[in-house]
Amino acid sequence: MEMVRIWVHRVSSASSSDRGDAPTRPFGRRRERNPDAVLEAPTTFATPDSASDSGASLRSGGYVTVIRRGSPSGARGRVLGALCALVFVVAVCVAVPTGEAASEAPLPAGRTPSTIATMICKPKARQEIASVLGELATVSHPTWVHHLYSCQYSYPTGSMVLSVKELSSWTQTKSYFRTLAKQMGTSQVINGLGQAAIETSDGSIIVRKDWKVLLVNSAGLPPKFGQPITSSQAAAQSVADVILGCWDGD
Repeated sequence: MEMVRIWVHRVSSASSSDRGDAPTRPFGRRRERNPDAVLEAPTTFATPDSASDSGASLRSGGYVTVIRRGSPSGARGRVLGALCALVFVVAVCVAVPTGEAASEAPLPAGRTPSTIATMICKPKARQEIASVLGELATVSHPTWVHHLYSCQYSYPTGSMVLSVKELSSWTQTKSYFRTLAKQMGTSQVINGLGQAAIETSDGSIIVRKDWKVLLVNSAGLPPKFGQPITSSQAAAQSVADVILGCWDGD
C-alpha cells in the first residue's frame, strides 16, 4: 500500500479577463512512502489529511492523501498513481470555487435592483447597523436610478447615504470604483473589505464586490457619532462591514 500526499488548489477554466483578480498557482506535490505497507487487493481511494482539510478548507487548497493498494510496478504503477491524483484534483477543482474566480459570471445590472442591492435599506440592515452604532435611523424610501440603488439613514444629529451601483462586467465595475475614488478623494486603502475598499477624504467608504460598488457616504454625520461615541469614519466602516456581512450571509 502506498500513500501519496498531494497539494490541491482550485484552478478555474475561465480566462484571466473574465475572473477578475483571482490568482492562479501551480500544483505542488509531495510523496511520502509507508515503509511498513502491506500489499492487498488492488483498489484506490482518496481522503483529506485531516478534518480541517475537508469542506471549506479545500476551497483555498490543502493536502489530501491518496492511498493506492496493490503492487503495480514500473511505468504502469507510475501512470496509475498519476491518474488517481489527477481524477481527485479535477473533482475538487470543479466542485469547490473560491475568490473572484468563484464569481466568474455575476449577474449583470438589470431593469430592477438585485436582492443583494436592496439589502442596504431593509429592516434587517437597519437593525444590525443600529446595534453597531448605538443609534436607530429613520430610513428613507429607496430610489433606483441608472442602476444605482440608494436610501438615506437619518439620525437626530445627522445622516448618511447608502448606495449600491450595479454594473455588468469586471471592467465596468473596476472603472466605476476608480472613478468614484478619484472624484471623492482617497484617504487610505482598507484591506480585508470586499475585493477592494478605500476611505475617502470625507471619511466615506467605497467597497467593490463582484459587479457591485457599495458607497457608505458619511459626509452628513457629525465628526463624533454613535453610542459609544466614535468617529464618523469608524462609523462608516462599521456600516460597510455590516452590509458585506449581509451579502455574505452572516
